[in-house]
Amino acid sequence: MKFSKSELLFTLFIALSSMLLSSCGAVHTLKDEQVSPQWPGKAYKNITVVGVYEDMPYRSSAETGFAEAIKALGINAQTSYASIKDLQAIDTPEEITKFFDAVEGDAVLAVATIDPGYDYDYGDALATRGMVVLLGGRPGPYTDLGNFIAWAGSGSYSLLVALWDTKTQALVWQAKTSSQTTGSESEDIKALAETVVTQLRGNGLL
Repeated sequence: MKFSKSELLFTLFIALSSMLLSSCGAVHTLKDEQVSPQWPGKAYKNITVVGVYEDMPYRSSAETGFAEAIKALGINAQTSYASIKDLQAIDTPEEITKFFDAVEGDAVLAVATIDPGYDYDYGDALATRGMVVLLGGRPGPYTDLGNFIAWAGSGSYSLLVALWDTKTQALVWQAKTSSQTTGSESEDIKALAETVVTQLRGNGLL
């Protein structure tokens, strides 16, 4: 399957073995997984995590938890929020190139919410509409980009996770999740990391 940069960035910028991780933990089931033919066939050793969220305190917390959970699984990982503060400024090919030049490691793992599990109101839409530019899309009045973990509604939510090669700036892997929160954000993030790392290792990407 061929991935265009605009399609890739729209679905997720720039971040999951369909399996249950535990009976009491968060459930993240992968679906619509795609491995790009642009993947050079190597295993990535050092991951930079990007949480595609406008609220900086939330983004920093989510990235830190995700990176620490990945490191606990034996993969080098670091956050991006300190070095790349304004994701909304990444709205041109030149800015995208600068982004990849600025990150550490040989791959970027980005996460975005594509279904937060609750209905947005107009205020939510206005607060997040700028993120669509970052994702390569067109801003509109009802842009649905929610929080990393959705606490409202049924507790079900969906994430889009993608992996980029920082040298080639190519999308090499992406998947959506069907997720259910446990009510513990830290446990949900830990389970997400376990699901993603297990699948990427199984595919030879880590």
